[in-house]
Amino acid sequence: MAGVLWLRTSLPGLSENFTLPRIKEPVEIIHPYDDDRIIAGQGAAALEILADRSDIDTLVVPVGGGGFIAGCAIAAKDIHPAIEIIGVETEMYPSMPNALFGETDRRTGGYSIADGISVKSPGERTLKIVKEHVSRIDMVREDDIESAIHMLAEIEK
Repeated sequence: MAGVLWLRTSLPGLSENFTLPRIKEPVEIIHPYDDDRIIAGQGAAALEILADRSDIDTLVVPVGGGGFIAGCAIAAKDIHPAIEIIGVETEMYPSMPNALFGETDRRTGGYSIADGISVKSPGERTLKIVKEHVSRIDMVREDDIESAIHMLAEIEK
């Protein structure tokens, strides 16, 4: 059928078909966080931080599906093997701790100001990397996230 690309995806919320009326060549769908190329690209942030501040001993990174923390962890550990990597995730979406520890009693969902990391399940690749390189995942309350944003806005005025 012309103009329709049929996918099989494990990414929650994505339909299995996409209408692509103008695309005539084959297309590759790249997972937004569980793809080696995405993970590698995300590691650039840690490289920039360590280029500016090579003396840091802990890197605190937001966690959603795991692409950003996985990339940062690999890049940072390559340069500074002793660095501690700590993930932070909103309490409303504890997907990484749920996956790491097999916890099924903590539900995910709802509105979060941290919508960029509001992911119901981490990637398979990212989960393996987090298990190997991340010291811990800390949960953060919504009101603490809001306070931090407010404080940053006040400081940066």
